[in-house]
Amino acid sequence: MAAAQRGSLPIVKALVAAGANVNAATCDGRTALSIAQEKKRGEIVTLLTEIGAAGATPLPTPTTIPWPVVDETAEFSDFSAPEKVLRGFILAMNRWETRAHELRKAAGDASAAARQQALDEMEQVFDIFCTPIPRPYGRLGTYSIPPGYQSAESLIGINLVNPRRAELITRGKFNTIEMENLYVVLKKKGRWLIDSKKHRFVGGPTWDKAIL
Repeated sequence: MAAAQRGSLPIVKALVAAGANVNAATCDGRTALSIAQEKKRGEIVTLLTEIGAAGATPLPTPTTIPWPVVDETAEFSDFSAPEKVLRGFILAMNRWETRAHELRKAAGDASAAARQQALDEMEQVFDIFCTPIPRPYGRLGTYSIPPGYQSAESLIGINLVNPRRAELITRGKFNTIEMENLYVVLKKKGRWLIDSKKHRFVGGPTWDKAIL
């Protein structure tokens, strides 16, 4: 798969000759052939197709849970349900990532003022939606373009562990990779707040810690 992604035709040939399993798939259903197709590695696509390599395996489509309608402005104030808070957070982070990119683009990548402003605005989002715990290895003002938090992220599971703890699972794409996210949402003084996040490739066996 790595050789197909990089376009290393001699290495792909050597691996095939050595008996490598050309139909091995990642947990999100991709194969060497589908990766070569994504990266437009024409010679490798031809080689793998000729020897009968399999393409991507479609991922199972989960049943989605409709998101509640929430206030999409900075005046978010309905903390009555974990799914409302999570939806508000995802939308707020999407807006923040877009805004942070605009600030850096307007001021220049080396602008300390723009970086600080982006960090301050991110912390305002966390102050609204997240539990006030130390996060020394948090986002620290970093963002992705396109945004890592997408409004199209789907809610696929709600587990009310107890009256003060809920675990919500979402599915979405990070770049082109299908990911699942596990959010822990806690009820503090009558308000639901996001406490932590884990993620995994769709179909992956275990959850890994993730920064919010």
